[in-house]
Amino acid sequence: MLDTFSVTLGIVAFGLIGWYGMEIALKATKVREYSPGIIDVPVWMSKWIVPIGAFVFCIELLLDGAKHIKTIINPSSE
Repeated sequence: MLDTFSVTLGIVAFGLIGWYGMEIALKATKVREYSPGIIDVPVWMSKWIVPIGAFVFCIELLLDGAKHIKTIINPSSE
């Protein structure tokens, strides 16, 4: 049960991180944010790393949580 609770807490936490990161990435993409200099370096692309990583980790946590719930429902299958 504690594993299931921690997976749920992780999904909520990383879901919020991904959501907020996605808002920042969308704003940066909309204005095509860049770092000015001799050569303008686009920054907006790198801002997508956090939300993509957080959402992929949420998928992994969902799969892990499904295994824990399956074990709770049917403990003899392990």
